Amino acid sequence: MTYEIEIDGINKIFDIEKKEKGYLITQNGKSVFVEKKDLSNSVHLLVEGKSHEVGLAKHSEYWEVGVEGERFLLNVVDPRKKSLRMVSGEGEGLLVTKMPGRIVEVCCQVGQTVEKGDVIIIVEAMKMENPLKAAKSGTITEIYVESGALVEAKQKLILID
Repeated sequence: MTYEIEIDGINKIFDIEKKEKGYLITQNGKSVFVEKKDLSNSVHLLVEGKSHEVGLAKHSEYWEVGVEGERFLLNVVDPRKKSLRMVSGEGEGLLVTKMPGRIVEVCCQVGQTVEKGDVIIIVEAMKMENPLKAAKSGTITEIYVESGALVEAKQKLILID
């Protein structure tokens, strides 16, 4: 089955196929086989013979995943919600917060050209700094917040056209 998964604000497409002892996960033509064992508050993954302990926390709209000292925010994109979001103007050019936090740094300015994947703002949430990246290439046309501001979930941050 094909899934669109948003990882730290960037959407990626994965094909995930259940196998007898795990999952075959393919992205951009590269496949890995993953075995999974549930532990008390984490999951143990065996990826191509290498062991990884992954911490998981489910929040209302996303998953928080910790692996090897790094923290990621994941959201499986519901195609129905995505089409509604696109209709309401919250497409890939509008960066919004996923959870409440504080703006640590705005790394761009109106009129600046950015490339997809460029860090454009850093938000602190749950005592962790989260660099948010441009979901597409374009020009910054609006910045709705400034450094130090407190933000709520789903608040507009930056618009890229």
